[in-house]
Amino acid sequence: MKPYYSLVAALMLSACSSIPDVRNEYQGSDAGRVAIGIGASSNTYYSSYAFMFRKVGENNVDSNRFVYFQDNVFSAQKRDYDNPEENGVVQSFRLAPGYYEIFNFDVFLNGGTIQKNFGSKKDFSIPFNVRPNETTYLGNYQANMVTGKNFFGFTILAGAVFVVTDREKADLDHVKKRLPNVSFGPVSNATPKVKAIANPFLVEATDMPLPSR
Repeated sequence: MKPYYSLVAALMLSACSSIPDVRNEYQGSDAGRVAIGIGASSNTYYSSYAFMFRKVGENNVDSNRFVYFQDNVFSAQKRDYDNPEENGVVQSFRLAPGYYEIFNFDVFLNGGTIQKNFGSKKDFSIPFNVRPNETTYLGNYQANMVTGKNFFGFTILAGAVFVVTDREKADLDHVKKRLPNVSFGPVSNATPKVKAIANPFLVEATDMPLPSR
């Protein structure tokens, strides 16, 4: 494993629990909408990938989540894109107006008798603003597998790093095709600057040597 991935694996928090399903949408007439792309490179396989978010200033234990169920028999999702390079979905939901932040992620591995969750030991902040009758695009997050070594020297899965890109047009095209009767209103692009987040699990494609595909 390359040194970069060794460092990332060391910073990964591992736990054992399942990821709850996506929460109910806000139903108020002043709702805004968010859209986010979540996917994985073709050689990355986990049960699900989730990004936890909350209103700025809150510290909820039961946070809301944007989730891509890549391989989950109980929560199957139709993929918005699936090709030899990658696969994923574009999530879009109504939220109450206000200031929010994505503060961590959860990569869930369901191996039957072995279940593990991987996330960042240190929270981060990707802020975004939800405005009434408007859409905020949060960027596209592509998971790339990280591996490590166990006590016996065998290679094991150790989570993922996410390549952050701005795919506003392509991602919104997917959503609009799936939700043809939804009005998205004006769109604000809140794709974050990776360097401003300063978290080793959120990277640009040029920041590191990605695993071979």
